[in-house]
Amino acid sequence: MGFKRSQWSRHDQVQFFEVLGDLLNSGYSLQDALNSIQMLQPKNRNILESVLLDMRQGTSFELAIKSYMPIRINFQLSFIQLHGNMRVVVQEIGKQEYIHFIHQQKIKMLLLYPGILLLLVTLLGIGLVLFFSNDIWSNNSNTLLNSPELLGMGLVLILIIIIIILMKNVFRKTILNYWYLYSKIPLLNKILNLLISYYFLFHMGILLKSGVSLATVITRINRVRTVPFIEMLGSEMQKHLLQGEDLVTALKEMPFLPIEAECLFKTGKSQATIGCDFIRLALLKKEQLDRLMERVLLLIQPICFGIIGCLIIALYLKFLLPIYSNMGDFNGW
Repeated sequence: MGFKRSQWSRHDQVQFFEVLGDLLNSGYSLQDALNSIQMLQPKNRNILESVLLDMRQGTSFELAIKSYMPIRINFQLSFIQLHGNMRVVVQEIGKQEYIHFIHQQKIKMLLLYPGILLLLVTLLGIGLVLFFSNDIWSNNSNTLLNSPELLGMGLVLILIIIIIILMKNVFRKTILNYWYLYSKIPLLNKILNLLISYYFLFHMGILLKSGVSLATVITRINRVRTVPFIEMLGSEMQKHLLQGEDLVTALKEMPFLPIEAECLFKTGKSQATIGCDFIRLALLKKEQLDRLMERVLLLIQPICFGIIGCLIIALYLKFLLPIYSNMGDFNGW
C-alpha cells in the first residue's frame, strides 16, 4: 500500500468507524458500507479503494485496513478473527474512539494556557541568563554562546523535549508487550488494569455468546499470534485444553480476569449467559475508565501550574534575590 497512515486524520477515523458501525447495523454489507463511506469522505477515497482492492483479492477487512490504523484499533480488530462478530466490534471501536477523541481535545485545551505560560517563563529565563551573564559585563572576547548558564538551560530544554518524544513513541509501541510492567506504575496501573479488563471481558463475552469450543478458540488464536496480548491468551488457554477443560473453565482461570467477574461463574449458567454477563461487566469497566480519565484530566492544569510556579521561584532565587541582597536596607536609601 502506498499511502501513509498520517493521511487519515484522527477525526476521519472516528467518523469512519461510527458510520461503518451504523451502516452494518442497518443491514449493509461490508463492501457496500465502505463504498458509501467513500462518498462521505472523498479525501480518503484512495485509502478506501485500496482497502476494497485488498479485500477483493482475499484479504480480510482487519488486515486490509491495518496499515492505516493505530495500534490500539488494530488490537481490537484482531479479535474479529476470534469470534467473527465484526459489527459489534466496529460499533464499539466507534464509541471508544469518539470518547478518546474528546479526551484528546480536552487535553489540548487544558495544555494550551499552561503551555503559553511555560513558553513565556522559558523566554524570561533565557532573557535573564543573557542579561546577567558575565559575558555582557566583561570586556573579554567570549561570546554569549559560551555562557555556562545559557548552554546548560539549552541542553536541559533539548533533553526534556527528546525524552518526552521518545517516551510517547515507546509507550505507544510497547504498552501491549509490557503491559504487566506498566501495570506496576502508580495511577497508570489503574488505567491499564481497567483497560485490559474491558478488552478481555468484552471480547471474551462475544466469544462465549458465539458458542465456540476451547479448541476452536485456540485454533483461531494461532492465526493472530502477532498480537502479544492474544498470544498470552492463547498460551494460557493451551494449558487448559491439554487438561481437557472447556472454554468457561479456561476463562475462569485467566490472569486477566478481574475479581468482580468470579461471581459470574455460577453453576447452571449457560455459556451464552456468562457471555452476556461478561459484556455487561465490560461496559461497566469502560464507564469506570472514562470517569478515571476525567479525574486525571482535572489534574493536568494544577500540575502544569505547579511546575511553572517552581520555575518562577527558581528564577527569582537565581537572579533577583541576589540583587535585592546587594541593595541593602531600604531605609538607607
